[in-house]
Amino acid sequence: MVDSERETVPAWRGDWQSRVTLRLKLMGFESYEAFLDANPGLSYDEMARLLGGGDVAPVQLQSLHASGVKAEQRELAVLDSLVRFLRGALRKGWGVGKYWESDLMGALASWHTTWGGGGELDRLQKALLDAKPPIGWLPEPKGDPLVQKVASLAQL
Repeated sequence: MVDSERETVPAWRGDWQSRVTLRLKLMGFESYEAFLDANPGLSYDEMARLLGGGDVAPVQLQSLHASGVKAEQRELAVLDSLVRFLRGALRKGWGVGKYWESDLMGALASWHTTWGGGGELDRLQKALLDAKPPIGWLPEPKGDPLVQKVASLAQL
């Protein structure tokens, strides 16, 4: 997106990070992490809608999630983000709907890019696909057994 296009898209007008921070404070959250914790499993699209105004983009929230995490919290944040991407892409569940596979692949590609790629993400993605979740499966917002199993298999 070139600078002139950014100016016409409300989410990219002005200092979007300060706008998100202000919205969070107005909603009573001290940090983005507190907002994430209070809304487990919500997709980034749903969280952008919660922040209101139509001037917060889901990709901005994805970026804040990945950039704000401390090294010791990375594993949990990566899994939390994976759940958010999956729940956003597979609204009807794993294997349900005409385009579920392309939705899944798009979500996994975006998740992978958000977290900077790498072997750990490759292993986690492969373990998830190899696990062949049951038809209709959606990960639980926190502590999903299948997500925990694939994380263990991927040696996160």
